[in-house]
Amino acid sequence: MTVLKRFSVLSLAILFGLMANLTDIPTAKATCGTYYEDNDDPNGGTYRQGFTTYTKHSGSYRGDYRLSTKSASDQFYQWWSPGGSCKDYVYYYAYLNNVNFTNKDARYSFQISSGGDGLKYVDQYNAPGGWNYVGIGLSDRQPHLSLSSYATSGKTGADGVKFVTK
Repeated sequence: MTVLKRFSVLSLAILFGLMANLTDIPTAKATCGTYYEDNDDPNGGTYRQGFTTYTKHSGSYRGDYRLSTKSASDQFYQWWSPGGSCKDYVYYYAYLNNVNFTNKDARYSFQISSGGDGLKYVDQYNAPGGWNYVGIGLSDRQPHLSLSSYATSGKTGADGVKFVTK
């Protein structure tokens, strides 16, 4: 009987602890700040379907990139910020600095609110080298940025991304 009481008290404590943490998620303001994510980042936070060409390149963010040579809607790359529930504006950036990125209409989607995503087409071929602004969202969930290789022509490149919360 004593073991059962201890178990019940411990179970209730754990349950209430979990419930308290869950209720904090929607209202807690995370300190996301600026977060950088690379393609195939060792910290996780990326997912890809396609983009099978992997190349080392000194001008790329952290020295490598992924390339999709196939124009298809089922080829995509996704990055997530581990910042959690940001309650501020999140500015999304993509690192573009490669002559092999020839897609002039690379399709980026990003979270603008809990109700939907924004969409922006970026000319990867003519973009200035470095961080290129993709969009802004009021993020009340985990910020994410997706890139589709669906293109009218050209090769789509996936390199680094930056999430800036203000």
